[in-house]
Amino acid sequence: MWPRVKSELADLLSRKVFSALRDVPEYEKLLVSGVPDRVACAAAADEIVSAVQKSGGVKEFGSRQAPAAKEWSGELFRAASPRNNPYGAWWFDPELVRRWEQVYPACLPRFDRRQKIYDSLRPMLAVCYDWNGFTQLWVMRLPGNIPVITGQGASQPIFSQSAGQKHLHNKNVAFIGGYQQVYVPFVQKDRVVQYLI
Repeated sequence: MWPRVKSELADLLSRKVFSALRDVPEYEKLLVSGVPDRVACAAAADEIVSAVQKSGGVKEFGSRQAPAAKEWSGELFRAASPRNNPYGAWWFDPELVRRWEQVYPACLPRFDRRQKIYDSLRPMLAVCYDWNGFTQLWVMRLPGNIPVITGQGASQPIFSQSAGQKHLHNKNVAFIGGYQQVYVPFVQKDRVVQYLI
């Protein structure tokens, strides 16, 4: 499965110039005289897919949505907190945020509504407590298509192994995940803003 994703991504990167990424230095390295370099694109695809695979963020087998490289446009959301990087690679489909915004009406006190939405999103996205305080949402509004890797989010323990005793006391408790995750290898930082609920 991962060799197929690597091949798809290498093809996607080398097929055309993603004008929306022209100001992203990591993406610019793949271009020679303004044109995608096949060797650089293949090497980047190998590196990117290896990072996704090692992370364990996407479920490989028995999933509703096999991992795939594709183009994405529109918006993407990211869970963060002051201790997390709002410009990281893992994002998710805005449909989840919109769904919970409809469930919890705007007439609720702002803090309560925001916390209910975050508490509803965390298990769906399988965000471990010790990985991310999840006190903020960030949105990336894309001016055009960008290359991404999508897949069904893998389940995760509520505390990762690096949490030590908290993990040991809760090792049989997990966030189920299962919703589409989007890995963005080239993040446009100037298109990322905090999303206020």
